[in-house]
Amino acid sequence: MAVDYNRKQMRYAQFYNAYVPAYVPAGKKVLDVGCSAGQLGKVLKEDKGCTVYGVDISLDAVRSAAGVLHAAAVMDVEQDPFPFAGHRFQVILFVDVLEHLFNAEAVLKKFQHYLTPDGVMVVSIPNVANVSIRLRLLMGRWDYTASGILDEGHVRFYTLKTMRALFHACGLQIKEQGFAPRYRCKRLTRLRPTLLANQFIFVLQPRVRTQD
Repeated sequence: MAVDYNRKQMRYAQFYNAYVPAYVPAGKKVLDVGCSAGQLGKVLKEDKGCTVYGVDISLDAVRSAAGVLHAAAVMDVEQDPFPFAGHRFQVILFVDVLEHLFNAEAVLKKFQHYLTPDGVMVVSIPNVANVSIRLRLLMGRWDYTASGILDEGHVRFYTLKTMRALFHACGLQIKEQGFAPRYRCKRLTRLRPTLLANQFIFVLQPRVRTQD
């Protein structure tokens, strides 16, 4: 999930996925996977009283996050050992992360070991079936961009159907499902989410709890 942090992430250091905090209960112990500079974790700490740990592949990101979160560590989630051995989390966040991974299924399976018995994962994934992408394909265009659904750092692309298939393959069940609307048109997006949602947001729990 390597990303050029200096070139991209610093540009968005003041932003975070504003739709995600609503899916995180107050007062929980949270692990933010791909925490960037800690901007989402800061919101969860200040507004929801959560204790937030973070991991990110970028050393620069972790240095920034360490000053904001309870703890932050460098980790390539597809290769490195887990840096918070012995810790379990009530919520594990994968916010705009899985599309950057070559093997998202293996990562989701691995991180289930770090959930508490009642823990959940909160996951957001861009919707490549969004109408804007469909129209571009009709015109023969597939143009990568600096951010968004066709972010140049994405190595996997998902529709709602393939998102659900991924979770099923990982032994995860959907407890709650929502979406981030295009241009904040929530009412319209609710009518045709597979066509109009920019991304989908899920609360997931293991079908069978992992035993250590």
